[in-house]
Amino acid sequence: MKNNFYVDDCLVSVKDHKKALTLVKDLTLLCEEGGFRLTKWMSNDKRVLNVIPKEDHAPEVKSLDLRKDKLPSGRALGIQWSPELDTLRFTILPADKSHTRRGVLSIVSSVFDPLGLVAPFVLPAKILLQDICRKGLEWDEPIDDVSL
Repeated sequence: MKNNFYVDDCLVSVKDHKKALTLVKDLTLLCEEGGFRLTKWMSNDKRVLNVIPKEDHAPEVKSLDLRKDKLPSGRALGIQWSPELDTLRFTILPADKSHTRRGVLSIVSSVFDPLGLVAPFVLPAKILLQDICRKGLEWDEPIDDVSL
């Protein structure tokens, strides 16, 4: 509980469905003791989802027939998770921003990555922003012709 919650999302991985079932039971009871009810459950194991009341499933899973439907991707902390493949994915769309200090800051700030998983890809843009600041460029001054 202490190590796997971020705001109101719990992200945890266990080795098998038996451990997952124990985790569901323990977390549910612990939260109930504090007057809370866990909802938006998602798992990559349909056996686990079958023991959780349907009304507590994640919205993407509520209308599924768990006997035959594939599990859809879900979201937590701005990250897309594919339960079928058990992979994480980020979608960062190119932004049509001005080539200014303000534009670069807008793009860098638009990436929500509380776990730091995309930091290696965002770091060059943050370094560029630092260079722009060191040069003393104004917020709306074009950076196209400035050698950084």
